[in-house]
Order: sequence, then C-alpha cells, then structure tokens
Amino acid sequence: MKLLYILLATTLSIQLLASREGNGGDAIVCQSEDKKTRTVELLDYYQAFDRGYIQNLDLPPDNASFDHKVREALNRLSKFDSFRAQRYLKWYEDFFSEKNFSWKEKLGPIDDSGSSSYKQNCRQLQLAIQEKPLFPQDKRYKIAKPLWDLMSENHKAGLILHELIYRDALEIREHFLSIKSKPAIFVHPDSRKVRFFNAIISSKAFNTYTEKDYHELVIATDLLYASKDGFAFPIQSVNWFEKRLVPEDRHYFEDTKTLKTIISFSEDSLTDFLYGQTYTSIDGHRIFTGKHYTDLMFDKNSKIDGHLRFGYQKNNEIKLSPVVSIEPYGHDWMYSRIRIKDSRITLKQNYFFGGIKINTEILKATVSVKQKHGGFHFTFGENYMRPSFKDDLAIQNSMFPVFEYNGKSYDFRFSDLRTNEYPYMTNLYFDPKNEEPRLCLATEKKNQGKTYKYLAYCGYLKDIIRLEASDFDAKKTFSSNNFKRNSARCSKYLKTKNFNMLFKCEADYKTCSTKRKKYCSHRIVGRKEL
Repeated sequence: MKLLYILLATTLSIQLLASREGNGGDAIVCQSEDKKTRTVELLDYYQAFDRGYIQNLDLPPDNASFDHKVREALNRLSKFDSFRAQRYLKWYEDFFSEKNFSWKEKLGPIDDSGSSSYKQNCRQLQLAIQEKPLFPQDKRYKIAKPLWDLMSENHKAGLILHELIYRDALEIREHFLSIKSKPAIFVHPDSRKVRFFNAIISSKAFNTYTEKDYHELVIATDLLYASKDGFAFPIQSVNWFEKRLVPEDRHYFEDTKTLKTIISFSEDSLTDFLYGQTYTSIDGHRIFTGKHYTDLMFDKNSKIDGHLRFGYQKNNEIKLSPVVSIEPYGHDWMYSRIRIKDSRITLKQNYFFGGIKINTEILKATVSVKQKHGGFHFTFGENYMRPSFKDDLAIQNSMFPVFEYNGKSYDFRFSDLRTNEYPYMTNLYFDPKNEEPRLCLATEKKNQGKTYKYLAYCGYLKDIIRLEASDFDAKKTFSSNNFKRNSARCSKYLKTKNFNMLFKCEADYKTCSTKRKKYCSHRIVGRKEL
C-alpha cells in the first residue's frame, strides 16, 4: 500500500512539473532535395492532412494576413460558441504584448505532442512554448522566429489558434487537478486533442457543421464547455471512478440540430470562469449566475427559454420595472432563480426554496419573502407586483410577504385584519398619483380537508392599517323585512367607520316582504378591484 502511495505521488509530481515547464506547438520542417529551400508547416495541419482528418483548410481570405485569418476563424467559431470565441479573442488581443510574448532563435523540445510521422527529409521541431507565468518577468508565449518567418500566413494563424486552444485546455486540466477532495484526473496530458480541434475549426468541413456536430467535437476533444445565447455551461461532467470526462445529457431539435435542453450540470465541472459569469439580457439586466442544478432550455431561435440560478452581488439589484427590483439574500444559488425568455426577463417569475427581496424606487417600501418549502411566484409590471404561491404547503409554512412602509413592518402572517381568517397578499400596486401602495388581501379556510381561498378586499395600505386598529366588524349583517332600510343601515355603518374604500354592502336576499314578514339582509363584503 505504501508503494502505491509513492507511485501516485510520483505520477502527480511529474504531471505538475510538466505543466510548469510549459507546453507548445510543433512544426514539421522539410528540406527540398537540393537542400536550398525549407518549408515549415504547423504539426496540427500536417498531421490532419496525413491522417485524413481534413481535406482542405479554410482560413479566408486567401492573401490576407495571419491576423485577419485568426479573427475570421474566431468569428466563425462564435456561431456555435460565442463565449469561447470571446475568451480566445481577448487572449489574442494581448498575445504579442511585451509582458506575454518573446521571440527566440531556438526552442528546446517538449514531449507533449504524442506520436507523429513525417517524410524522411522532414523533422519535427519545437515551434512555440506556452507556460503559465510564475514570476513577473516570465513570458507566457515564446516562438522560434526563424521558423515563424518561413511559415505561410495560414500556418501562422494556425499556430496562434493552437496556442489559444491549448491555453483553454491547460486551464481545464489545472481545474481538475485542483480538486483536492477527489482522485487526480489528468485531462489533456498532451496536445493531440488540441491539434484535432484546431484542424477541424480551420477546415472547410467546419462550414457544414451543425450545433450538434460542434458539441460532439467539444466532447471528443475534452474541451468541457460550450455556450449559447451568450451563456456558457459545462457540456461534460466527470466520472471519478473511471477518471475521465463524460457527456452531459442533451437533447436537440430534430430539424435544426440545435440544442434544446442540457440536463444536470455537475458542480465539479464548473471552472472559475463558468462559476461566476454574468448573463446580460437583451434589455440590459445583468444576472450574476453560479451553480446550476436544473435543466437549461433553449427555443428554436437559440434563446434561453427557462430559468437561470442567480445569486447576490453587491450593488447589483435587478430592476425589473420602475417600481420593482429584486436582490437575492445570499450567495447560495440553490435559493433563487429567474425566468428568461427571448433573452428577456419575463413578467411572470417563479422562485423556489429561497429568499427574494422586492423593493421599489418610488416608495420606501419592501416586500420580503423568505421560504423553506413550496415556491413564491410573482408577476410584475410598470406599477404593480402580484405575488402568489405555488401550493398550500407554501401558505402554511410562513410564506407570507412582510410589508415594510416608511420604516414600519406589517406582518400579514400574524394580523387578523378583521377578516377572522388566514390572510395573505395577492396583489401589490403602486399608485404614482397617490404615492400610496395598494394591495389585495385574500383569506383561506379549510373545510372537510379542502382549502378554499377567498379574495377579501383591496385597498390602500393606510386604510388596511387603520382597519386593523379599529373595532370594525366585517361579519356584521343588517337584516329586516325592508330591503331599502337594510341597504341604508349598511351604507351608514361603512360611512361612519369610513371604510367604504375597502368594503361595500351586498344584498343576500332581494325578495323582502313587509306584509309576509319575510326578512332579507345586507352584508359587508370586500371591494375586489384595485
């Protein structure tokens, strides 16, 4: 057993040492028979042609510079994977900077290319080395200038693409080596998969790829993630028992071969750049996202059509409308999720198993929902927020909004509000003219195992607060054998108590008879319109 631990430790040390010494691109250098000329080709392309991976390169335009070709290749990649293409472009913009790059006359060999074959008059030379800087003076990229000068613009562009892809692969490798709680998994021990990916995205065949084809390419080359609608997600997870990456469960539209759903993201696959990304909706909202444990869904227009988990970020409230904004309570993305459709935040929102703060810009008012069971839903507009609950369990487990206004808290869970039932808020409306919030309250009553919900009344908050402190009797009835008398007595009572903004009188029976002494009554009911 001790020997086994020593072998494992030695293997890990070797891998880590190799990553420190660097990795790089190779060239196949061939000399003409008369030994007067030399050609230099990127190993990625040379090998891809030799092994039949590709038939033609397609790095347009033909007579353009390598810079133009790199940018065109990344632009083509962005059709399937905008997030990856943007990362590569950002790295490329800084590729030749003084802090990142240096020319060298000759580079020592690094054994990271795997096996390769070439003609007798050719040899494989180290063209470039990439290593993560350890000290401020270290350069990330080193290129052998004599070989670079002999390369065509296509192969120069190919080398740059190789280094960008390899940087991505090295970050993925480092991520899995950094998970101390799991056994070591060595992703990208050499550059073979990087070279294959580079050759395919540089080829003419890539123009015929569907999104499904591209995802299969990412999986085959262990490049872990993809993106859609500007949002990146793992497309592979880890099988720790077999120590390899495996595909996530995915579904595609039959006709377009575009992604429809991807299911059950693995937390272990969330690299740093995937863990805390920000999704920006088309209407400018920035959603700070994190862990994902549910499906991610897309429509046929390649837009997110589902929920994103999102978490707290300082000074980053999401303002849904002039009167409604939301801010998750904490960093636990298990708690909050936001509904996206057509790259916009939808008017109808669902939040499950967590806490949401909804406040206003116009009023100093807050609605807080903190929940452990069920789910809190709401619909919002320019001047209203309409909360509701997913199920009865949510209502019974303290899932009631706590309304704060002018610094004072009103907790509808414990207030009887003169309804003698179980009150909860169903509608919150902000009246710009009155600068006073209006809300609707409902009650629920259980009878023989069934739950009945009744809209009690709607009104201004100040009237509801006053009602709570009054001796108003909402169950009062006015009975006699005279219809008009009942109506007058009921109306007078409401007027005297000054609650005719919340309640109105309603006749129970309209067929009163003085002669037959047939009684009827009027009762008090809530006004149910805002």
